[in-house]
Amino acid sequence: MLHSDFGVIIEARMNSSRLPGKVLYDFGGIKSLELMIRRIGLVFPVNSILVATTESVNDDALVKFLQKNSINVFRGSEHDVMDRVLKAAKQLDKNYIVSLTGDCPLIDSRIIESMIRRFNSAGLEYMSNFSPPSYPDGMEVQIFSNGCLEKIENLSRSDHECEHVGLVVRNNSDFFRSENYFAPEAETWPNLGLTLDEEADAILIRQVLDYFYPKLDFSCASIIKFLKKNPDLTFLNSNVERRYS
Repeated sequence: MLHSDFGVIIEARMNSSRLPGKVLYDFGGIKSLELMIRRIGLVFPVNSILVATTESVNDDALVKFLQKNSINVFRGSEHDVMDRVLKAAKQLDKNYIVSLTGDCPLIDSRIIESMIRRFNSAGLEYMSNFSPPSYPDGMEVQIFSNGCLEKIENLSRSDHECEHVGLVVRNNSDFFRSENYFAPEAETWPNLGLTLDEEADAILIRQVLDYFYPKLDFSCASIIKFLKKNPDLTFLNSNVERRYS
C-alpha cells in the first residue's frame, strides 16, 4: 500500500447523455464502478477512496449502491465538478488527492503508483498524465497536493474550468509546480479508447474482461499486448467520439 497521506476521489454520476447509468453498468455480475474500485484497491485501502457524486435525485441509486458496499461518498454540485472535488477533499482529509473519473473501469493502479513516486521525488503540487495524452483514454490520473487545492479555491474559474477538474491548473501552469507524466513505450497508445462512454466501449471492455477473467489485476501494458494480438477488437469502438477537457 502507498503512503497513508494519499487518498482517491472518483467523480461519478448517473446522468450520462450517451450511456445513462454507465457507472453502474453491469459487466457480468460486477458493476463498472465496483470493478474500478477493486482495481484501485490494489494500492489504496477502501477507507482512502471516496466517490464524489451530485446532489441530484438521479444519483440516489448510485449513493445507495455505494453505501451498501461501504464506499465513502460525498454529494456536491452537479455542474461545478471542481468545487465538488474541493469539498470532497476536505471530507477525505488527506494531504494529497488522486483524482479519477468514474468512467475508467480499467484504470491501472500501477500507473497511479508510478505517478505518485515521481510526484513525491519532484516535489510537485500537481501532476496529470493526459496533457498531452500518451496513455490510452481511460487511464487518466491527476494528483493534487493540499496546497494546490488551496490555491485553486482562491482562483477565479471559468464555467469550463468548473466543469473539468484540474483544467484551471493546466491553464495557469506558471502558478503551480506541475508536470505531465508520459507513458512508457509498452503503455503508449493515446488513440485507444478504454473508457466507458458508449455501448461500443462496453463491448470492448467486456472482451478484455472475458480474456483476463477471473484475474482482475491485469495491467494497462497487458491490455495493450492483448489488443495488439487481436487488432480487430479495437474497431469495436473506434468510431466513438472522445470528449477531452
